[in-house]
Amino acid sequence: MAIPIRAIAHVNLNCSEITTSKSFFERTFGLRALIHTDPGPQDCTSFGLDEPGQWDAWMMHDGQEDGTPVDLLEWKLPKPCGTPHREPGHVGLRRLGFSTGDLAACRERALAAGAAGAFECVDLELPGGERRRGFGLRDPDGVDIVVREGVADRMDHVQIGCRGLTRSVRFYEEVLGLAAVARHSALEAPGAPFGRESPVAWSATLLRRAEAQETGFGIALMQWQHPAPHFPAYDRANHRGLYRMAFLVDDIASCHDELAHHGVPGLTPPVELDLGPSCPAPTCHALFFHDPDGTCLELIEAPGS
Repeated sequence: MAIPIRAIAHVNLNCSEITTSKSFFERTFGLRALIHTDPGPQDCTSFGLDEPGQWDAWMMHDGQEDGTPVDLLEWKLPKPCGTPHREPGHVGLRRLGFSTGDLAACRERALAAGAAGAFECVDLELPGGERRRGFGLRDPDGVDIVVREGVADRMDHVQIGCRGLTRSVRFYEEVLGLAAVARHSALEAPGAPFGRESPVAWSATLLRRAEAQETGFGIALMQWQHPAPHFPAYDRANHRGLYRMAFLVDDIASCHDELAHHGVPGLTPPVELDLGPSCPAPTCHALFFHDPDGTCLELIEAPGS
């Protein structure tokens, strides 16, 4: 049985310097800083770290009722490591997706706010056959972002690279209870939005929570044909870039038992995490596990559950 997901809680983006990244997402996309977490050093074994961990983070939200925040996080202990992969075939959490009503203005804002790169606008084909104008950019740390034409200014999806699309779709449907809302077996695009000179090609399935299939935040599972899938998902919790995605649940203990029944890899027992004096809820209960390709996923128990 799939675990009962209340919401997609956030997508984590590890950055070099929280002030710089927070300003970039505020100025480029109008995201609002909602929740600040700033705990002291604590045991982060559940994160896969051998030493105490400490961070400074802001939950940034687009203001949409069904929106999902991006968790901008600067690791204080240990310090951030690595650089974001820039090849589109990278396995794991790969790119954030935004929509905007004015592509040209958004691109100008990104460059003024310190984007590491902003590529030219092109026609992008979406799962289901729809085509929209869009462009690719990189945040100050080089994390890839895709921006497409849309009615509302919002963060609308995250892309996850996988080695076997059928296997990954089955995992997210059967384990997490997500619903496939669009499928495409042969998408192609110019390489420019991806920072490449040659065209790219992939197959994709877009999933959403079953209760939000029309407009909710999407998870785009992508199996690349050109370039072929390569590089493993990041294996360090403090690696710069998109590292993990969190889901909100009511009963983390029963969800842990269900995940164990499914035999998911990398499953940790639930732990209590200190969120620091700035957070309205000073602690939370969380656990971590991996998808079939090693992408880090997290469950967080809803406060008061």
